[in-house]
Amino acid sequence: MLDVALLFAGGLRGFDVDLAHKLSRNVLKPLSMSTATLDMFACNEPGDHLRPDSRRVIEESGVRLHELEAWSFSWLNQTDGGATQAHAFQWALRVEKCYLAAAHGVERRYDFFVRLRPDLLWEDALGAVSTWSTSSISMRMRAYSVSSHAARTPGSHHPVRT
Repeated sequence: MLDVALLFAGGLRGFDVDLAHKLSRNVLKPLSMSTATLDMFACNEPGDHLRPDSRRVIEESGVRLHELEAWSFSWLNQTDGGATQAHAFQWALRVEKCYLAAAHGVERRYDFFVRLRPDLLWEDALGAVSTWSTSSISMRMRAYSVSSHAARTPGSHHPVRT
């Protein structure tokens, strides 16, 4: 069985108990049954914390939750006036910091790192870890919870050969 680290990075504004249940049912519980270790690293915006009911759902899903201190990169917005580019760069830095915390913060080596966002809808189960390729990058089409017109997407993931 394999060890998996989930990098849960993003703003928690709309992450409520309903989204926590979807994440639990379609991602956390299936993965916890097919992995030796399932650790979730929550690296969110400064001041964001999981709501107690959402935290309970996640912790009861067979995952070990590590809620990490958020990092603020707001100083980037003041550099060149390119707020959109700076905002995207902030997210890239936050995901990188989350990865580094997971990769070096615990005494374990992970076979897979999975990047998750709090605002994604999980309508279908994520495939079993045993079906994941170790020679490619896989991605999944997504729908966001913040849009009332978000299209439901199929549950398959699409490998990208490297």
